[in-house]
Amino acid sequence: MFRAAIGEPVMDYIKKRRLALAGVELIKTDATVLDIALRCGYSSHEGFTRAFTAQFGTSPLKYRKRHSNAEKTPEEEEIKMTNESIKKIAACTNDIARDLERIAGALKNHASPMRVEIEKTGRPACGIKIAYDEWANLIAKIEAAAGEIKKTAEDNESFAELYAKTEKLMKVLDDIFFQMNLLRFMTGVERARMGDYGIPFDPILSGLTALCETENKNKASAEKLIGEIGALSVGEIKNEAADCLRRAAGIIGGAVSEGEALAQKIIISADKIGSYNRGFLLILNETKKSVSDAREFEAGINQTASNCGKADASSFFEAKTNPARAEMSRLMNAAFRMNLNAFNAAVESARAGDVEETKSIAKGVTDFAGTMQRACKSCDELIGEFEKLTGTLRFNEGGEERRFSKTIDDIVFQARCINTQLSLESERANRDEFRAIAHEFEDALAKFSGDRDLGMIGDKTALKLYREKLQTIIEGGNETAAAAGAHGAGILYILKEYETPGWSV
Repeated sequence: MFRAAIGEPVMDYIKKRRLALAGVELIKTDATVLDIALRCGYSSHEGFTRAFTAQFGTSPLKYRKRHSNAEKTPEEEEIKMTNESIKKIAACTNDIARDLERIAGALKNHASPMRVEIEKTGRPACGIKIAYDEWANLIAKIEAAAGEIKKTAEDNESFAELYAKTEKLMKVLDDIFFQMNLLRFMTGVERARMGDYGIPFDPILSGLTALCETENKNKASAEKLIGEIGALSVGEIKNEAADCLRRAAGIIGGAVSEGEALAQKIIISADKIGSYNRGFLLILNETKKSVSDAREFEAGINQTASNCGKADASSFFEAKTNPARAEMSRLMNAAFRMNLNAFNAAVESARAGDVEETKSIAKGVTDFAGTMQRACKSCDELIGEFEKLTGTLRFNEGGEERRFSKTIDDIVFQARCINTQLSLESERANRDEFRAIAHEFEDALAKFSGDRDLGMIGDKTALKLYREKLQTIIEGGNETAAAAGAHGAGILYILKEYETPGWSV
């Protein structure tokens, strides 16, 4: 019936009506976006922003700025800071995108002559042809990544989203540089297998190798830019998280004032009630306890908000126990106590004959209980938003240890790639001395992985021992492969790969 009368489903109408009212509040008041979101039935800044942007084609902050002629408020100062951060992030992402476009162009220049030589060489170049196709795929992937990276800072109101995108961006770059190194290595293996047929490909491979080595060094600058994006996002997320807590403290501050006024009213009225005042004096003490707990919550939450902004706040955001949530349990107990007080006040008023004084006290206690319930709900939503924001930053838990562990994982994976190619080359050559070299590398990697998994020795010590073992095997392997003449060309190339700057082994 509603759809027939109005022309749209009831929930769509409610959603549009809420957003329309939110638009009015954005223009007519200086309430924060989060406060307006909560009043309009949204539980988070992020969800409200998405819905508002879909409805009006612009974000809440931009909508307010476009329509409001009021003097600049602290909120608008915060908007200015946010816009500056967005611009800096956009500049960083554009720099990274330009670097990727440059890499893609350079790879095209080096790979294009490969196709010409493949057509000239014919069947002996079949392995190189497959490598060329993979280079073409990688170039297309790099170009696509550059386009996506340019969009990183576009249409994002949430710094939590930007921070998550930054982590993904780092993975994209890792993947691209890893594939470049792997493909350069595989192309070199195929060239080594071609013998004299591969001579025309030497300049091409040299160019690709030099480019990969250069870009491996340049990767640090890209990582630095990503670090800057992350730092900007972290700062904004911390500010937003602290703001959630400050708002919660402000809400409770208002409730505390109401509770203190109520306590004074009960004290004044108790003298006029006569013999029934004992029950109301007990309710007074219970009300004071609730007010005291609310005041402690306010102080604790303000302290937590202050901790958010400190320079050494990293450990605070990495903590598994949320201090704001712990404070919330105190407030919920205070609100529950006031519900019980409201019931008891009503009973005491009835026992006293519902005289004007007792009815007034009972109403005051009931009103304050309602205030505490509403405050508790609003604070719970704000702290939920705070938890989402701090949870975004918590992935850094473990810090340096986690990053070193990832480096070890990369080393193991890279070593397996090289070991596989070495084993395959040994089988193609069908020589036992090459198979023995491949087995030595496999045994060394198995021991390194086992020592690490079993925790027999520290990761850094295990890595040092593994490197030393590799060096010994490489020296012996080079002598064996060199003695085999042309048959050992592929083995020599692969052995050299263990020490190439592109790999961490």
